[in-house]
Amino acid sequence: MLASEIIDGINRRIPERLQESWDNCGLQLGDENQSVKRVMVALELTHGVIDEAIEKKCEMIVTHHPFFFTPIRSLDFTSFRGRLAHRLIENQILVYSAHTNLDQMPFGISDALAKQLGIENCGFLQSTSTVKGYKLSTYVPETHSKEVLFAMLEAGAGTLRNYTHCSFSTEGSGTFRAQHGARPFLGEVNHLAEFKEIKLEVLVTDLNRDQVIREMLHAHPYEVAAYDLFVMENGLDETGYGMVGDRTESISIAEYADEIAKKFACPVMICGDRERQVKTISCCGGEGADLISLAAKHSDLYVTGDIRASKAQMAIEAGLALLVLPHRETEKPGVDQLQDLLKEWFADLIVFGTDADDVIETSWAVPFAER
Repeated sequence: MLASEIIDGINRRIPERLQESWDNCGLQLGDENQSVKRVMVALELTHGVIDEAIEKKCEMIVTHHPFFFTPIRSLDFTSFRGRLAHRLIENQILVYSAHTNLDQMPFGISDALAKQLGIENCGFLQSTSTVKGYKLSTYVPETHSKEVLFAMLEAGAGTLRNYTHCSFSTEGSGTFRAQHGARPFLGEVNHLAEFKEIKLEVLVTDLNRDQVIREMLHAHPYEVAAYDLFVMENGLDETGYGMVGDRTESISIAEYADEIAKKFACPVMICGDRERQVKTISCCGGEGADLISLAAKHSDLYVTGDIRASKAQMAIEAGLALLVLPHRETEKPGVDQLQDLLKEWFADLIVFGTDADDVIETSWAVPFAER
């Protein structure tokens, strides 16, 4: 399939328009008209990621962190980023990034982190917007009902939280009289026609509405297809940052930190009373200092990455304990989850993950007594 088809498919589910003003999501480098069969998913673009992409014959790399954060004034092929770009160009590898738009998705970075942390019944810590819902219905001859329905569902219609391909169909009779100049799919010009039709109903959102309607009209056999689009008062979903939920049982912060250190194979910094029992826990993948005040209102413990001492002090003063992990470890579960989602969304693609995406190449000293 073409890279443009993959990008359109990702953008329908993770809209680029949701990114923050300072961000640079979307196509970073390459030709959208390039044919793609193999894709690699990475947190960050590194020489190791490119090595693996070349070895696995990938034509596209999807990253979480954008390759270019700021406008390009020059591209010196002897610089660090220039060497990466040169290798990508030489090997005709396209790069696409989903960053703060992915962060805000219900299936985004913090959602994956919450799952790894054993937090259940999660909701957003900070809501950014409600996804407006619509009910879309159209009327199709029985012979083409499945074809039109499938086109709408594959375009993203009928998604309701953890359920996809939701629809409802009813049988009825439709009438029409084709006027001079018309080319009716059924019936004859200037004759009243009555045929059995199927009414198809699906839910769409303001994120995928236009795409679903386009695909529906493209698959519809009628010269002029009738359809209804009604705004729903109840929002279908929402976007936001961070997650908050509960563990099944209370646990001391020290025990919980030990669990996390073993599961993530990384050091965990504890800010707060180690013996304090916690059950309601919030988290945010990446640098989550901006959510500390909200985390203090809604949880006993906040798990995130990259917290400065001044921010940690602010949390303690607000009565909030912290567990601080390295940045990469809080985001890697979300990147792995994106890899699984791409396999689900694009059945014809071969999708790979990588562990060569640590641009900082962090390692940790082990005390001599523990060696």
